[in-house]
Amino acid sequence: QEGLAESEEERLVETRRYEGDKWGGKYLRAPDIFFTILEKGKGKLVCLNELAEVLTVSWSRQGQNANLIYRKSLGKPKDRVTDVLKSPKDVTKVILKREDTLFFLKLERWVERQIMYAPILWVDLRGDKHVCHLCLEEIAFTHNFHGIRPYESESIETLCALLNSTITHFATEVLGRRGLGGGAVRVLVEDLRRKFPILNPAVTNITRCNRLLSAFHRLAQRPVRNIFEELGFTLCHKRRCNHPEHPYEYVKPEELTLEQVDQTSPDRFELDSVVFDVLGLTDEERLEVYRAVAQLVKDRLVKARSV
Repeated sequence: QEGLAESEEERLVETRRYEGDKWGGKYLRAPDIFFTILEKGKGKLVCLNELAEVLTVSWSRQGQNANLIYRKSLGKPKDRVTDVLKSPKDVTKVILKREDTLFFLKLERWVERQIMYAPILWVDLRGDKHVCHLCLEEIAFTHNFHGIRPYESESIETLCALLNSTITHFATEVLGRRGLGGGAVRVLVEDLRRKFPILNPAVTNITRCNRLLSAFHRLAQRPVRNIFEELGFTLCHKRRCNHPEHPYEYVKPEELTLEQVDQTSPDRFELDSVVFDVLGLTDEERLEVYRAVAQLVKDRLVKARSV
């Protein structure tokens, strides 16, 4: 039932198209709090594709990046170029301008036809960090990002704030594809376009929306840390027996408290609180969300190290 197509036209016919669903994430990996969110979020959560268009580029998949992309530190080439975001590792903050990019892109005619711009950028492969970027200027990007272009331009900041919430990180961990190099996780562009859940900005009143944006603006003033540091865990980087100790191995999500999150990342805590308030989550349920995210990320990364 959950895998059946949900378009209005197909609901009216007797035979409906089967699209599939994220069974592995939902039923083999998702903790109970995920289903609590889905239950309390009825009428409040919508699919991302109802709010925005999801874009991806193909020019950077042609095997010609070495001839097209130039590092800015080497000087501006004679060719006609534009600023480009090459990799998520090149930027650590939420809000981006062209001056924040490290590379130029050579504007060959075939490349120029395939360039896309979007006000929000979704990072494709993710390790221990969750961030969605807000572009204040038109910036070209490679396939390491997906563009998100809201249908309503006035909702750009609100949507970006919601995409940076821990609830969205939680959904990414549950619904994303694993088994990638280095323990990375990704939400395929097809899944972003179909059934990726997000809080509907329309159910957020003006007061809560102002709180959300205020917290988002504070969060955007600093680099985004990995999820463990965001939640207040101290990571161990010491060496024992001449072997590097895994920095996440001794993180204990079950010992996390809401006070710990609030003291470490008050901007994130406030942003998440608005989302939790709209969903009607209790303090214990909010704590379970944080613990679940930390545990899922830890399990993914430690498992990758073990193999």
